[in-house]
Amino acid sequence: MGRIAILGEEINFIEEIDILRKKSKDIGAIACFIGIIREHTGEKIVKKIFYDHYLELALKKLNEIKNEAMKKFNLIDLSIIHRIGELKPGEIALFIACASIHRKEAFEACEWILEKVKFEAAIWKKEYYENGKEEWIRDEK
Repeated sequence: MGRIAILGEEINFIEEIDILRKKSKDIGAIACFIGIIREHTGEKIVKKIFYDHYLELALKKLNEIKNEAMKKFNLIDLSIIHRIGELKPGEIALFIACASIHRKEAFEACEWILEKVKFEAAIWKKEYYENGKEEWIRDEK
């Protein structure tokens, strides 16, 4: 069964995909999004990012997003896993996987979920730059 999680350790996306794949023999597609920490934000060189969160509120919102997506896109199952704490460039910050009968619904759901998580989950990030400066970042719609 797919899961909703906020983790302080590395996301094993291969294991997560395998769990979803085994959920049903009716799954014809699993679309995934893997968000990776970039080394550059514009002209700034990113040394690390710190993700902070409000656990109860973040999990509640992720579950709401999951329930809405399951209905809206007729999914068989899905997973949303977000890292917290300190991450360096190249590390995975977010994993989303949507399992459905057909690929169209899986792809559409994956993008829809990503936008909802970025703008609605109680998870914030602070970027630390090579020049010693730091900045809280909030994605804008």
